Amino acid sequence: MDKKRMHSYPDMVVEALVSLKDKEEGHVHGHGLGAIKHAVEAKHHDLPAHWEKRLSAAVKMMADKHELAHVPGHPGMFKMSKALQEKQARKKGPRKPKAEKKMEEPMRAKAPAKKKEKAPAKAKHPAKRAKKADAKVKA
Repeated sequence: MDKKRMHSYPDMVVEALVSLKDKEEGHVHGHGLGAIKHAVEAKHHDLPAHWEKRLSAAVKMMADKHELAHVPGHPGMFKMSKALQEKQARKKGPRKPKAEKKMEEPMRAKAPAKKKEKAPAKAKHPAKRAKKADAKVKA
Protein backbone atom coordinates (compact mmCIF):
# COMPACT_ATOMS: atom_id res chain seq x y z
CA MET A 1 0.00 0.00 0.00
CA ASP A 2 1.47 3.29 -1.08
CA LYS A 3 0.66 5.89 1.59
CA LYS A 4 1.37 8.79 -0.77
CA ARG A 5 -1.50 7.74 -3.05
CA MET A 6 -3.91 6.93 -0.20
CA HIS A 7 -6.57 9.51 0.51
CA SER A 8 -7.59 10.27 4.05
CA TYR A 9 -10.75 8.55 5.23
CA PRO A 10 -12.71 11.81 5.69
CA ASP A 11 -11.83 12.73 2.10
CA MET A 12 -13.04 9.34 0.93
CA VAL A 13 -16.32 9.81 2.83
CA VAL A 14 -16.89 13.20 1.20
CA GLU A 15 -16.07 11.80 -2.26
CA ALA A 16 -18.52 8.95 -1.68
CA LEU A 17 -21.31 11.29 -0.56
CA VAL A 18 -20.75 13.56 -3.54
CA SER A 19 -20.82 10.62 -5.97
CA LEU A 20 -23.94 9.16 -4.33
CA LYS A 21 -25.63 12.53 -4.46
CA ASP A 22 -24.86 12.81 -8.17
CA LYS A 23 -26.39 9.40 -8.85
CA GLU A 24 -29.54 9.95 -6.83
CA GLU A 25 -30.67 13.48 -7.50
CA GLY A 26 -33.40 14.76 -5.24
CA HIS A 27 -32.57 12.25 -2.52
CA VAL A 28 -34.18 13.80 0.55
CA HIS A 29 -32.59 11.47 3.05
CA GLY A 30 -28.88 10.97 3.55
CA HIS A 31 -26.95 7.83 2.83
CA GLY A 32 -26.30 4.91 5.11
CA LEU A 33 -22.90 3.61 6.15
CA GLY A 34 -23.30 0.61 3.83
CA ALA A 35 -23.84 2.85 0.79
CA ILE A 36 -20.83 4.99 1.76
CA LYS A 37 -18.64 1.89 2.14
CA HIS A 38 -19.82 0.52 -1.19
CA ALA A 39 -19.04 3.82 -2.97
CA VAL A 40 -15.57 4.02 -1.38
CA GLU A 41 -14.81 0.41 -2.31
CA ALA A 42 -15.93 1.02 -5.89
CA LYS A 43 -13.61 4.00 -6.29
CA HIS A 44 -10.56 2.87 -4.27
CA HIS A 45 -9.51 -0.67 -5.14
CA ASP A 46 -6.30 -0.81 -3.11
CA LEU A 47 -7.70 -0.41 0.40
CA PRO A 48 -5.78 -1.83 3.38
CA ALA A 49 -7.08 -4.45 5.78
CA HIS A 50 -9.66 -3.22 8.31
CA TRP A 51 -10.52 -0.23 6.13
CA GLU A 52 -14.21 -0.62 6.94
CA LYS A 53 -13.60 -0.06 10.66
CA ARG A 54 -11.44 2.96 9.94
CA LEU A 55 -14.05 4.37 7.58
CA SER A 56 -16.77 3.87 10.22
CA ALA A 57 -14.62 5.67 12.77
CA ALA A 58 -14.05 8.52 10.29
CA VAL A 59 -17.80 8.85 9.69
CA LYS A 60 -18.46 8.93 13.44
CA MET A 61 -15.70 11.50 13.98
CA MET A 62 -17.07 13.69 11.17
CA ALA A 63 -20.54 13.46 12.69
CA ASP A 64 -19.16 14.51 16.08
CA LYS A 65 -17.43 17.50 14.46
CA HIS A 66 -20.71 18.40 12.71
CA GLU A 67 -19.17 17.91 9.27
CA LEU A 68 -21.78 15.23 8.63
CA ALA A 69 -25.35 15.68 9.72
CA HIS A 70 -27.64 12.90 10.97
CA VAL A 71 -30.90 12.74 9.08
CA PRO A 72 -33.78 13.32 11.53
CA GLY A 73 -35.80 10.14 12.02
CA HIS A 74 -33.10 7.99 10.37
CA PRO A 75 -30.29 7.42 12.87
CA GLY A 76 -28.01 5.50 10.50
CA MET A 77 -28.23 7.99 7.65
CA PHE A 78 -25.73 10.78 7.06
CA LYS A 79 -25.55 13.76 4.76
CA MET A 80 -23.03 16.54 4.38
CA SER A 81 -23.56 19.51 6.67
CA LYS A 82 -24.13 22.94 5.16
CA ALA A 83 -20.65 24.07 6.23
CA LEU A 84 -19.04 21.10 4.45
CA GLN A 85 -21.19 21.68 1.35
CA GLU A 86 -20.04 25.30 1.22
CA LYS A 87 -16.44 24.20 1.61
CA GLN A 88 -16.85 21.74 -1.28
CA ALA A 89 -18.51 24.42 -3.41
CA ARG A 90 -15.57 26.76 -2.80
CA LYS A 91 -13.15 24.01 -3.83
CA LYS A 92 -15.02 23.27 -7.04
CA GLY A 93 -16.14 26.83 -7.74
CA PRO A 94 -15.01 28.65 -10.86
CA ARG A 95 -11.58 30.09 -10.51
CA LYS A 96 -10.81 33.56 -11.66
CA PRO A 97 -8.09 33.71 -14.29
CA LYS A 98 -4.95 35.23 -12.98
CA ALA A 99 -4.16 38.72 -14.23
CA GLU A 100 -1.45 38.74 -16.80
CA LYS A 101 1.80 40.16 -15.61
CA LYS A 102 3.20 43.06 -17.56
CA MET A 103 6.35 42.22 -19.39
CA GLU A 104 8.97 44.57 -18.09
CA GLU A 105 11.99 45.51 -20.11
CA PRO A 106 14.92 43.33 -19.22
CA MET A 107 17.34 45.09 -16.94
CA ARG A 108 20.33 46.40 -18.76
CA ALA A 109 23.75 45.67 -17.46
CA LYS A 110 25.28 48.75 -15.93
CA ALA A 111 28.35 50.14 -17.59
CA PRO A 112 31.43 49.94 -15.40
CA ALA A 113 31.95 53.10 -13.41
CA LYS A 114 34.62 55.38 -14.82
CA LYS A 115 37.57 55.90 -12.57
CA LYS A 116 38.28 59.46 -11.67
CA GLU A 117 41.84 60.55 -12.07
CA LYS A 118 43.44 61.35 -8.81
CA ALA A 119 44.28 64.95 -8.27
CA PRO A 120 47.85 65.46 -7.22
CA ALA A 121 48.19 65.27 -3.49
CA LYS A 122 48.15 68.61 -1.80
CA ALA A 123 51.19 69.48 0.19
CA LYS A 124 50.62 69.27 3.87
CA HIS A 125 52.54 72.44 4.50
CA PRO A 126 52.68 74.48 1.31
CA ALA A 127 54.49 77.40 2.94
CA LYS A 128 57.44 75.23 4.03
CA ARG A 129 57.79 73.68 0.59
CA ALA A 130 57.79 77.05 -1.05
CA LYS A 131 60.61 78.21 1.24
CA LYS A 132 62.67 75.09 0.50
CA ALA A 133 62.16 75.53 -3.23
CA ASP A 134 63.27 79.20 -2.98
CA ALA A 135 66.32 78.19 -0.96
CA LYS A 136 67.41 75.65 -3.63
CA VAL A 137 66.97 78.21 -6.41
CA LYS A 138 69.10 80.81 -4.59
CA ALA A 139 71.87 78.42 -3.84
